[in-house]
Amino acid sequence: MSNRIEYAGRNERIDHVLRRLIDGIRTERGFDRITVVTPTNQTSFYIRRTLAKDGLFNVDFKRLEDVAEQLAGRDFTKPLLHDLQASEFVYEAARDEALGSKLGGEDVSPQLQTALHSTFRELETLDADQRDRIAAQSEIQHELIARFAMYMELADGYRRGFEVAQTAAKYLDDNQLAERTQALGTVLLIEASVVAPVQRPLFDALAAMPDAVTISIVDSLPEIEMLGHPNRRRMERLRQCGG
Repeated sequence: MSNRIEYAGRNERIDHVLRRLIDGIRTERGFDRITVVTPTNQTSFYIRRTLAKDGLFNVDFKRLEDVAEQLAGRDFTKPLLHDLQASEFVYEAARDEALGSKLGGEDVSPQLQTALHSTFRELETLDADQRDRIAAQSEIQHELIARFAMYMELADGYRRGFEVAQTAAKYLDDNQLAERTQALGTVLLIEASVVAPVQRPLFDALAAMPDAVTISIVDSLPEIEMLGHPNRRRMERLRQCGG
């Protein structure tokens, strides 16, 4: 079996695709480890429950974040920045009135906090020059980058998911630490939506592993607008949330 893409949803349900692939691996390799990479824990729960009736011995379900931690988390000395703590840092960055009034201030709505958190994740993938160019585009973009800079200062004492995912992807691309990557066994990746920019390098590195299979239920990929600046639709949502 070579690395390839399978499609689910139109003619074959995703659980049926996974069962067919798992049975094929069992025929070829017996009960060797299989790792199914899913978007969320909830997805893992429902797929595992559906497949369990026909047997799931030595089949592990992980999110991309979990795979990154398994491959590279131990190489960082800082504690992991969990989503809840990151959200608190976003809130603190949004409340600073000295940074402006269009994307925060004393009154920060949950909608604005969520929108900023998503945008900050995208901004992590850009370098300093790209962020400087964004800041120079308008007053609201300048405030966005200023709030992002404060968020990064607050998060400095933690290992961020993007850092861990980058390191894990490098290990896979450079074929480093083979004992860790081999522990994954055969990798089956579920692509249920467009993969976030912070996780794309790791997803691609996993998909390139020998015998890996990507099961895609993405019918059509929207135009990517990240070309050096946050997605325009996301910026419009930020303006609406910020008032």
